[in-house]
Amino acid sequence: MDPSRNRRSAPEPLCLEHLRSPFPPLLSSAPGTYFLSVADTLGKGGPEYGYRLRVSHPRPDFDLRVTPSSLNLRAWTAAVFTVYALRRGGFGGEIALELKNAPAGFVLGGGTVPAGQDKVRVTLTAPGHPFETPLSMQLAGRASIDGREATRIAVPAEDMERAFAYHHLVAEDAWLVRVVGGAAGPVAWRPVEKRLGLRPGAITALELFVPPRFRNGVSLALNEPPEGISVQSVSQERDVVRVVFALDSAKAKPGLSGNLILDAFREPAPDAAAGKQPRKRQPLGVLPAIPFEVLAK
Repeated sequence: MDPSRNRRSAPEPLCLEHLRSPFPPLLSSAPGTYFLSVADTLGKGGPEYGYRLRVSHPRPDFDLRVTPSSLNLRAWTAAVFTVYALRRGGFGGEIALELKNAPAGFVLGGGTVPAGQDKVRVTLTAPGHPFETPLSMQLAGRASIDGREATRIAVPAEDMERAFAYHHLVAEDAWLVRVVGGAAGPVAWRPVEKRLGLRPGAITALELFVPPRFRNGVSLALNEPPEGISVQSVSQERDVVRVVFALDSAKAKPGLSGNLILDAFREPAPDAAAGKQPRKRQPLGVLPAIPFEVLAK
């Protein structure tokens, strides 16, 4: 069942290509006379068309969108979703994310929109038991604006493509999370709380706990990584898997930050029996988001 069905969408979608206003504020401190020209790209206009012009100092602020508007998880597992920051009035600060109206046991991974960035991929890990009905939850963002703390509730939305080119965030009524049971017993990966520092020319390793029943044959792969960051090697010893990350300093510059998402797989043992097709690797789900930052040498 998809809990997002049969819900009314808002009539005014937000174009992803214009997360920042396509008409930026006119920032000038020089005295003088200024003229503003408003034109319609379709060549229309007249008294029946309404326009609004605000002249004031910049008003830093932000809004949030969260996609997709519904998540389906199994108990103990994590799901990836995206948070978009709609920055206004020159606001470029960091935004801390937190869950609202969430039952105990849900864990938000990588819950920060880095300063100056318009989006971040984060994870939500479900508790170890299912729920009978979908849960209506909220995601909030907190930031300091001009010395005052501001909190905004993220609007759930769907990322929809239109005209085969433009993507729009179409608002929905609620952010729904559905948690079902896992017959085979999913892998409960432990979240990484400390931010991972990546340095050019340095080996950056991360050790992750692996449940005992998956001590043999676990592999990891990056899910839509930032350009310039890759996995160099993965090794395993008993209940720990060691991941070594590689950094291309020409593509990933100091100051870049966000979250790394890892997909886990169980590699089957080689089957030497003649005539049998090689067995496919078994998906073990996504790991909680790993916060990272590219550091200077």
